Amino acid sequence: VEFPSYTKDNDSIMLDFRATWKKMNFEKLIGFEALAAYPNNIIVQKFMEDNAEKFMGGFRDLDKIACMYFNYRIFYYAESRKIEEEKEHKVVASIKADFFSKSQMQNSSDNDASVFNFEIGLKHDELLAKYKIQLRRWATKEYGSIAKAERKLGLGRGTMKNYVEGKATRKKNSDFDTNNGKMPLDG
Repeated sequence: VEFPSYTKDNDSIMLDFRATWKKMNFEKLIGFEALAAYPNNIIVQKFMEDNAEKFMGGFRDLDKIACMYFNYRIFYYAESRKIEEEKEHKVVASIKADFFSKSQMQNSSDNDASVFNFEIGLKHDELLAKYKIQLRRWATKEYGSIAKAERKLGLGRGTMKNYVEGKATRKKNSDFDTNNGKMPLDG
């Protein structure tokens, strides 16, 4: 399943955000009706448009942002119920700080190389071999070359050249070696 995102076309993001805000029915929360007004300001618009391509969750991300926005309004406005530009700046700054660090899950298709999945049934040597192969892929992508990756990771020159299928571990007499030098990568 792939969620619609705004990576290619973010022209509708503000219309979608307005629809999301309306869907949340914040005005029905007793005592907070004054804070339920749609945040129709340039600050939130700029944030949404500048970061649209990062909202990989599409409408789910808009839901999160709307909820965060409303909750930060409650936090910053406390007893005051009059919408003020200065406080709206604080709300958006808080969302910027929190959204990308805490609430947004990483896109698995972009981030597969940096997440290692342990597979039940594999032995230590097999897991270590898979990790080394994945580390090499990730490091090459991240640093541009194996040599640069080895320097950045503090590895000796040429260490990662053996991080390939069939050579990822050095231990003798392991299940890895008895499988004709092939690593069962598919489980």
